[in-house]
Amino acid sequence: MEFKNIVLQQEDNVSTILINRPPYNVLNVEAINETSMALRLVEKDSSTKVVVIRGAGGKAFIAGVDVKDHSEEKAEEMGEAFTSLMHGLISVGKPTIAAVAGVCSGGGFEVAMYCDMIIAEEGAKFSQPEIKIGVFAPPAIVLLSRKISRNKAFELNITGDAIDAAEAEKLGLVNRVAPKGEMDRVLKEFCGRITDKSMATLRLTRHAIYHAYDQEFIKALESVSNIYEGMIMHTQDFKEGLSSFFEKRKPIWKNR
Repeated sequence: MEFKNIVLQQEDNVSTILINRPPYNVLNVEAINETSMALRLVEKDSSTKVVVIRGAGGKAFIAGVDVKDHSEEKAEEMGEAFTSLMHGLISVGKPTIAAVAGVCSGGGFEVAMYCDMIIAEEGAKFSQPEIKIGVFAPPAIVLLSRKISRNKAFELNITGDAIDAAEAEKLGLVNRVAPKGEMDRVLKEFCGRITDKSMATLRLTRHAIYHAYDQEFIKALESVSNIYEGMIMHTQDFKEGLSSFFEKRKPIWKNR
């Protein structure tokens, strides 16, 4: 399928959604809807084990949502499209990684946060500047304090100030910081640590993490145990994993 604002690429069990609106990859409603459509395609693709979202051009991951789409006439349409995108990132059923280089602000920061993991290139900047134009960012309000400490999340939302990749890593928001110019290498190595796993196990492990995320601890432990005992232990890849361990060989995943 051809898109106007994004490029969907697939290689080595990794599907990459490239936001192709340089130099700053600002999202409009059309680009948001295309990204949601790409996520639905990737969700159905049996060969995809990891989903990566990147921005074209190197200057920005995504520098927010087009301010024109925040107008009174378009705000409702934009809000519905963006909420759908956030739900799509959660429901895609495969580990998601934001590969962040350059500016990552506003809606772009929210897209990155709603991915499961973030790889940031040295020099990347993260911010929620909406408060500077008299609004707040609902997805960031909901998620940022679940990703980092409540106090720091409060500061970022209430000031609109930016943090760099190094600070984001210290806060636990970023998984890896890639040296300048080495994003492709670091990203490939990171994805490789995931794609060598069973697709069925990846899907169920991610499901368990999300299922437990907002539950009270004992209930969460019970729910995750039920997923483990009732679902994951009945997969072919669980049996293959055990067999390969005892036979001291590399597993051959059936992805079922």
